[in-house]
Amino acid sequence: MQNGFIALFSTREIASALWLGIILLAFMSYKDVRQNMWQVVRAFCCRYILVVTFLLLAYVVGVVWSLHATGAWTTTILKETIIWFIFSGMALTFNLATKKNNEGLFKTIMVNNLKLIVVLEFLIGTYTFSFLSELIFVPMVTFIVILSAVAKSKDEYASVAKFFGGIEAIVGITIVAFAVSKAITDFETIRSIDSIRRVLLAPVLSISLVPFIFFLSVYAIYEILFMGLRTNPPKAPSITRYTKRRLIAKFGFNTKRIRQFLRYHAFDMRRIRTRNDIDRLLDDETETNG
Repeated sequence: MQNGFIALFSTREIASALWLGIILLAFMSYKDVRQNMWQVVRAFCCRYILVVTFLLLAYVVGVVWSLHATGAWTTTILKETIIWFIFSGMALTFNLATKKNNEGLFKTIMVNNLKLIVVLEFLIGTYTFSFLSELIFVPMVTFIVILSAVAKSKDEYASVAKFFGGIEAIVGITIVAFAVSKAITDFETIRSIDSIRRVLLAPVLSISLVPFIFFLSVYAIYEILFMGLRTNPPKAPSITRYTKRRLIAKFGFNTKRIRQFLRYHAFDMRRIRTRNDIDRLLDDETETNG
């Protein structure tokens, strides 16, 4: 059994963090890289991203609190929860919320999270090699994956891509075989409640994001639609509020119809001056699309 610091993080996580830190320090020694990194940080700190991140954090905390109240979540999986939020939750939210078509959102998340690969990822992350082995293993596998990706980018490297693809397969099978064999000998631990919580954590949290991502995507498309109201010449605040109420009452949460309306009437939105303008525009839209 591991103890202390290593008991909290797996040897693979520690090795990966160590190598990442070394690489970042090496890159940060270059002035251009430091300047570009600062630009990335400034871009992330824009108002929209910060607001969405804060709302997402508050939402996830609410979900976790609800799970904790039912006994489904405990502090023993706090580390996994934080890692999921940083590397999966945020990416999932921003990727899906900005998609042009969010139909089948629930199905997409369900299919991606209810696969055998979820269990395999848990086993692979739980049963790792020794720290020294991982320290060698992590950069080696990363290097192989990068070479394989580069080789696949051009047809003339097909034979090289095939070679590295074979190596990737061997490495993958080795990792899975090691993790499964360790899990079989440690079956009592695997069948524990904490292990079940760890397996189900990512799927449950990802699926719970569906309402948040849906409402976020609705808000985003309405913001794009309302941009036309903010163009010159300026409109009376009462007209802007009335127009927004009419549009929301008309389309509700139907993002498909909002996008369709935006496609054909984006310029018409800029020409709205009176209540009659938006009334006629929506009446024409009803006659055209039913």
